[in-house]
Amino acid sequence: MGRKYNLEARLESNRPPVTAGRLDQRLAGLALALRGVVAETQETFIYPAWQLDNDALDELAVVLVEFAEDVHAGIGLWQALETYQSEFFGPPLPLFLEVGESLSGRSDPRRVRHFLYILWQQLKPDLVLAPDHPDLTELAEAVSEFLAAAFRQQPKDSGVARFLHTPNRRGWDIKRKLVWAGQHSYLFRHQCARYLEKQRSGTTDVNAIDDFICQHCTDWCGLGVIDLLAAALDLSEPDRATLRTWYEWHNAPYHVIEIVKRGAVAETMQVINVVNDQPYCIRLEMQKCPFIAGQIVIGSLVPWRGEWYWSGAQRVWHKADAAVLAALKKEYVEKLSVISDRQIPLN
Repeated sequence: MGRKYNLEARLESNRPPVTAGRLDQRLAGLALALRGVVAETQETFIYPAWQLDNDALDELAVVLVEFAEDVHAGIGLWQALETYQSEFFGPPLPLFLEVGESLSGRSDPRRVRHFLYILWQQLKPDLVLAPDHPDLTELAEAVSEFLAAAFRQQPKDSGVARFLHTPNRRGWDIKRKLVWAGQHSYLFRHQCARYLEKQRSGTTDVNAIDDFICQHCTDWCGLGVIDLLAAALDLSEPDRATLRTWYEWHNAPYHVIEIVKRGAVAETMQVINVVNDQPYCIRLEMQKCPFIAGQIVIGSLVPWRGEWYWSGAQRVWHKADAAVLAALKKEYVEKLSVISDRQIPLN
């Protein structure tokens, strides 16, 4: 009972903020059964150093059923990874498939082995495991057999799929999906936690989380959260192309010209980018707006459907005269040229 509770708690802490689907309710039981398979299999490992402790076994069981959920329910994150790898390397699973070689079913042992190979580097970062290591192959075969049988009759109603298929009308609709995928999805959460630890940042540090989501190259073929989410979401090609530009923030000082309100709600703010002297319309929809005309706001913007949205945290200067604005522009152009080169506004 205690073990299943631990697995349920791990799953629950990483589910997106939507009503659970029918499949969600079965994942803890599947993870508990799978944990037993993994624990038994690792007892036969050639090298005991590869064996996982109880905490890591719990996490591995949970992550494996989330991986299987993705493939079974067609959530799209894993499919995006295989599609990218096919474009870059030829086979969808480099090191595990030859060019032109096909997969046999959702739980093909080679697919599971590829997933375990990358994941093991996160669970056991101090050890190096070869992609054809007998222990890895044995575990992949056992896990593949279990997942094929366990998911054969499962429903495909997944809370994760529901969440990713919610509307993408505003930029913050996309951003909350990016934040969830970076901090909580089975593909990225371990690397995100490690990144935040290296940055000596907590799990609520907005700038550090934004850095990971928009800048960090991960163990998954170097692909980041934006890469896989852009491919997985139901977006038009122009929207998908826009989302992929979020790797390059428009970081600059912005001079606030006007806060446009409808009643008590601040709908947008009109600003001038101090670096390129161009106007930007930033979507807000806030009742308690922290910005006022005349301020200088230093922060990063990303585009979505013809408007701009704040990304990460902002710093506010309440007053700035012409000399200060000129000095800020000079500093960005001369000392932060990589950032200033990105200052291309929307048409």
